[in-house]
Amino acid sequence: MNPFSNLADGLLVLFLLAGLAGTFVPILPGPILITLGALVHGLLSDFSPIGWTAISILILACIIVTLGQTLFSAIGTQRYGGSRYGMIGGAMGLFAGLFLPIPGGMILGAFTGALIAELYFTKKEIKQAARAGLGGVLGLLASFLFEIGITFSMAIYVVSLFY
Repeated sequence: MNPFSNLADGLLVLFLLAGLAGTFVPILPGPILITLGALVHGLLSDFSPIGWTAISILILACIIVTLGQTLFSAIGTQRYGGSRYGMIGGAMGLFAGLFLPIPGGMILGAFTGALIAELYFTKKEIKQAARAGLGGVLGLLASFLFEIGITFSMAIYVVSLFY
């Protein structure tokens, strides 16, 4: 028996809980924390039961979540009449919203960023620009649901490796 087995299991549980919390707390990268937890567990337990195949699957899931989040937000903005500027503005606003000390800062940031970019760069009317901002917010919400699904699936997958 590996002397680090209990430590590995304890750390994995902490990483899994932090990863799941990270789907709801924007500053914590949920999927990455779950993957790091699996890697730390693997290193401390001689990669049993979590091996390189499982870690590779988790890394792939992290990449899919990252790409999915970006695509959902951009597609939402574009689908509601936004331009490339609106997509970039929404992404910048989303990032800035992470640091707003108010509930819904990311949503407000994504909407405002897309709105301002559409008004300033494409000279759209306020109604059209607001529609693009709404599309960015809807895309953000879709990406949030996508991330929740993938993150919880990752956690379930890791736990299932022990049974």
